Amino acid sequence: MARAWCSYSEKRVAEGHLKQRTFENYHSAICHMEEWLGDARVNQLNVKMVKMIANELHERGVPINGTGKRRSLSGSTVRRYLMAMSNMVKFFVRKDWLEANCVLPVLELWEENMTAITLPRPEDVARIMQRSPGMWPQMIEFARATGLRIGEVMTLRRDAIDWQRGTATVIGKGRGLKSKRRTISLQTFGALDILRRVPVHPDCPFVFWQDECSKNRKRFKAGRPYTEDAKSRFAAKMRQTVKYCAKHGIDFKRWRFHDVRHEHAVNWLRAGGGLYALQLRLGHSTIVTTEHYLACGYLSEEEALTIRAEASRVLAADISPAIALEQASMRPATASTSSGRRPSPRLRASRGPASRPKSRLERPARPSGA
Repeated sequence: MARAWCSYSEKRVAEGHLKQRTFENYHSAICHMEEWLGDARVNQLNVKMVKMIANELHERGVPINGTGKRRSLSGSTVRRYLMAMSNMVKFFVRKDWLEANCVLPVLELWEENMTAITLPRPEDVARIMQRSPGMWPQMIEFARATGLRIGEVMTLRRDAIDWQRGTATVIGKGRGLKSKRRTISLQTFGALDILRRVPVHPDCPFVFWQDECSKNRKRFKAGRPYTEDAKSRFAAKMRQTVKYCAKHGIDFKRWRFHDVRHEHAVNWLRAGGGLYALQLRLGHSTIVTTEHYLACGYLSEEEALTIRAEASRVLAADISPAIALEQASMRPATASTSSGRRPSPRLRASRGPASRPKSRLERPARPSGA
């Protein structure tokens, strides 16, 4: 089933119609679904089968190479797998092997039923910070104050920090020249004070670095930057803490590093921060992603209505997100310049609301019986 799609996709990559990285991600997802799609015929694909695959991915997960174990997938990862399957089914529809794309209804269902946003308990965060070695406590504290992803925290360079203005240039998602860069304020939630307490290593350009350690009978000097394998070590420390607390009867609830990003977003909105300002701060490509925090259950109805009203005002006034970041910034901890005055507004961005991604604020309310 997948061989014809694979050959067709490789041809599209060679012609420049499909990015190589996108094809690699799609191909990896299809390979993980081989146990369900391997023996199936094209005419056997239907909505019921796709639902079954999505549920299996979320509950049982995919096998881990060489271990015999399985790793469950989050809701966002399941959606990415469904997008890969949808791309393959589109090819089948073009070939008239199927009448319609049976993945789209399931994909819409998973987009509506997103994984619930869960905030970590302060005592659980404190316990992990207490048990984590190296600079992990400072990294967790800094992520709570800025809302940065774990990769963005690890790759933050000291030369990207403007100490006078209290800002930092962050390297977001993407690779190389295609990585998304944004500038965030460090004068909220004490982020700048956290960085001032982090020791500087003369041989490491990054803010956070690893101590001297031994691994596989090799000795590593201090000053090495945190890499991708640090994420697995954090997950291992979380598993160790879960086992330790269960053995000693300690109340502990497992959490992810990404959950402190959600905590920052909720605290930002509670403190009076604007929705469009939060979008730029978190690096969301669309405002729709940021709006999920309004329905996460951690904001009161009055707070959500106030935030929506402010966002509607920004949208109606055709204010660009950059100016919204200045005008609707956090009121209790408003960023200021070294002169003590608020920076002057920049020129209005050329794009208007028509070129922005469509917000849920513009959509008509769904009937209760729908």
